[in-house]
Order: sequence, then C-alpha cells, then structure tokens
Amino acid sequence: MFIIIMEFIKTNYSYHSLTLNQQYCEWRFDIKNCKDEKITSTFQILLLTASIFNFFLFFLTILILYWKLNKSNFYRSPNFSNDKIWKIYEWSSINLILLWIAIYCLFRGFSCLVTSLDLFSSEIIFRVSLFKLSFIPAYCIVLIYLANIFRLIPKLSFNQTSNSGSKLTTIWLPKDKQVTILFWFTILFIIITCISILLVKGFMEETNFSKIIVLILELSLLLIRIFIGFCYIYYGRISVDLTSQSIVLAGFDDINDNNVPNRLSKSHIYKV
Repeated sequence: MFIIIMEFIKTNYSYHSLTLNQQYCEWRFDIKNCKDEKITSTFQILLLTASIFNFFLFFLTILILYWKLNKSNFYRSPNFSNDKIWKIYEWSSINLILLWIAIYCLFRGFSCLVTSLDLFSSEIIFRVSLFKLSFIPAYCIVLIYLANIFRLIPKLSFNQTSNSGSKLTTIWLPKDKQVTILFWFTILFIIITCISILLVKGFMEETNFSKIIVLILELSLLLIRIFIGFCYIYYGRISVDLTSQSIVLAGFDDINDNNVPNRLSKSHIYKV
C-alpha cells in the first residue's frame, strides 16, 4: 500500500509546481534550487547544525525521562512491577511532556537532516509533509500543559480572608471531563487539518476551489493557534499568581513581610 501511494505521489506534480517553481529559496524543505551557492551552503550548514542540536536534545530528554521513571520506581514499594514503566497512560504529566519533547526534537532533527543532505530529493511531498507534521508534537506539549493548568488552578484557589478593598477575580474553567474532551478534540482537529492541507495541495489541481479550501483550513488552524496562545498566556499568568499567593498563605515569607493579609485576594472559580 505504501509503495502504491509513493508511486502516485511521483506521478503528481501539482505540489511540486507549487513549491519548487517559486523565485525565492525555499530553505524549509528544499535548498537545491537556490541560485546563490553561498546562500545554499549557508542554509545547509545552519540546517545541519539545527539537526545535530535537535538530536542532542532528543537524547538528553530521553536520558532525563529514563532517570525520572527509574527514580519514581525506586521510591515505590518492592511489589511494584517494572513493567509499569512502559505503561504510558500511568505516567505523570511532566513525563508525558518530556516524551513529546523527545518526539518533537526527533522529528525536527530528521526533517532538518533530510533538507540539509538533500535526501529523498524526488519525494518533495514527503519532505514537505515531514516538515509540516513535525510541529504537531509541539501542540501536544502545550495542550498537556494547559490541561494541567486547568486542573491545577482550582487546587490553588483558597477562600481565604482578604481585606475589603481586594479585587474579586472570576476565573472560568472547563470541567474535568470537558478538559479531556477538549484536549483530544483539539489534537485530532490539528492533525486532520494539517493532513487535509497536505492532501489538497498535493493531489488536487491548482484551482480557485482548492485555494479556497486551503485558505479556510489554514485560517482555522491559525485561529486554533491564537486561541491556544491566549489560553497559555492568560491561564499561565493566573496559575503563577495563585502559586505565589499560596506560598504567602503557607507562611514562607512571613519573616520579611508584615503585610501578608493585604497581599491575598479572593478568586471565584466557575467550571463551565
């Protein structure tokens, strides 16, 4: 089946014409058609350096993940089975983030290596697909972080006593089950959208209809990025503020701070 798909890709040049017949140097996934040899060699060195750096981060992340899994296993009971290390669904969030960081670095390193060494030169669709799909693990990292923030904020919210002039903060959060649903829906939507863009560009003729479809898909993906970025900044700032207030409430700064009650404020959590 894979051979049939690759043969079909070889006979289709719509995406090849969209990417390689441009006047500028497309350094992201092809540098062999760059007219200036100095620019070509410069991009080749930069991409090769980026590939080595990503592979280094990949092995470093794998070592850190392996160390964390063994460390957590060391403090467990003697009856704890080592087989549970490989049960990813039982991992903590930080371990999952490390796993996706390793996957991201591996894909980005391989993509940069393919471009710098001009591998699979006749498979332009494969190279473009590898470049675009290699960023999907980055979405997984951010979404795992947001899912943990959504579950962490209610635990950091205290109905503590505050002064009468404190500002009331209202925080809107999805419920626990909705966090899981939103997480998987967003991941699947991003994957399907990226694959759809590649399929439309690769296997459809360049018409106004195909351009409209690609534009709609890219706009929807852009809106998802903006929304994720907004949630990352907004709820990340809230979690940092609540964490600092929790530290104050715990009394760590009481020695050097005589106005602790004035620094605390109420937060109302609404799960929708």
